[in-house]
Amino acid sequence: MDVLLVTLVIGSMIGILGGIFGIGGGVIAIPALSLVGSLSQQAAEGTAMLMVVSNLLMGALNYHKQKKIDWKLAIVLGLSSIPTNVLSSSLATRISSSTLREYFAVFLFLLAAETVRKAYRTKPAVELDGLKSHDIAMHWAIVLGLAAGFLAGLFGVGGGLFIIAMLALCFGYSQAMAQGVSTVSSLPGALINLVAYSKAGNVHWETGLFLAVGGFATVPLGVYCAVHLRERLLKTLFAALATISGIALLLHR
Repeated sequence: MDVLLVTLVIGSMIGILGGIFGIGGGVIAIPALSLVGSLSQQAAEGTAMLMVVSNLLMGALNYHKQKKIDWKLAIVLGLSSIPTNVLSSSLATRISSSTLREYFAVFLFLLAAETVRKAYRTKPAVELDGLKSHDIAMHWAIVLGLAAGFLAGLFGVGGGLFIIAMLALCFGYSQAMAQGVSTVSSLPGALINLVAYSKAGNVHWETGLFLAVGGFATVPLGVYCAVHLRERLLKTLFAALATISGIALLLHR
């Protein structure tokens, strides 16, 4: 019972961070489950998916309340991510844990570097009024969705991080608005991953459910913090999270 209580507390902490960064929290939970829980990379990803789905649902609700979601774009991104997510998720269960971990770590380091560059070498993004569309061409939205689906399926997480970075870097979205879109667009991929890992026997259901309950309760606090932090600080924290997670994955042998 003590172990489950600790899992609940960890889920609560991840929920706050997931809300702040507009992600399901898998980028934090997967290294934690690999290191502390001694799970393989695939088992850690599958178990984390329960919490990720729950956190994304709660995050989407709260970012919507704060008027930080472009729903048209989010839906296009989410739907276009499905084909590549299905293909790459089947590939992920056939790659060795060490190889998958190294690829994921490199991806996180690249993401962190680009986020820092964006934060300190350009002016802070200026949000458009309310939920007005940033007029991203449909073909670019589909391309982003396909790429995000591939990353999400291969790494278990990462599609949302990619969407956030690209929307902020290439299309003028503020960090908070990009994160709000990501909570919605990442849901289809998270559900597909959960099903795929479950079929492969890589989900520890009890651990995942306690993580999900803890995160569900604290995501609203994280979202509140995100929309009130300064843009540059939010980007810097986002980059730090990606870097720390990447290092943790590389240290795990």
